[in-house]
Amino acid sequence: MVPIPLAHRGWWWPEPRRQNTPPAFLAAARAGYGLELDVRFTAPSAGQGAPQAPPARICIAHGRDGPAWPAEDILPALCSAPALAWNLKDLQAPPGLAEFLEKHGLRDKSVVFDQELLAGMGIERRLLDRRLAELGLPHLARASGHHEGDGLALALVHPTAAGVWLDCNGTDWVTPTVLAACRGAGKASYVVSPELHGRPLDLALWVAWQAADGICTDFPHLLAAWDAGAPLEPVDPWWAP
Repeated sequence: MVPIPLAHRGWWWPEPRRQNTPPAFLAAARAGYGLELDVRFTAPSAGQGAPQAPPARICIAHGRDGPAWPAEDILPALCSAPALAWNLKDLQAPPGLAEFLEKHGLRDKSVVFDQELLAGMGIERRLLDRRLAELGLPHLARASGHHEGDGLALALVHPTAAGVWLDCNGTDWVTPTVLAACRGAGKASYVVSPELHGRPLDLALWVAWQAADGICTDFPHLLAAWDAGAPLEPVDPWWAP
């Protein structure tokens, strides 16, 4: 069994305009892929003549200037997907996200990550981690190619993290030894495929990552085909991150 594909911005290939849209999320979920989602807490402003602004909502948005989809609007995809990885982009998001997941029965198949990056926005890391634990959100410690040594060591001994989000930012540093260390520490492992950072995908990496729990990729269909016994196809991504 290969790692579960986590479709980065949905299943949009080969139409880049479809990425991070409700149809892309639904297509990925219906194909049996997990979803990686950038989550924010948005507070829309009141329209002209409106008595008050509408309530803040949990939204899916890759960037603050791009389209934002209320999570309720993609609920069919969220309910159908076998796994959900929520990339926290807003310090205010966790309480609302916890409430949303509980309301719709999505908590058991969800993990959240990137709280380390949010901690750099002015909140102490251990306090944020404690808050995530109090909310019952299974969260991942993050280790990236920028700090694979100490970052990985700290992630492996993280007291409340359910797993590790392994991000190959600039180098393909995740090896079978790294994945074995995660497993030995009782942590799940999720690896970011290099095409997410605009680098060519060496398919030998996926072979080396067979022990991972999930791979976040722009090519979930190839990973799923591999699981079904098809040979891995060569891929040369042509986009920037």
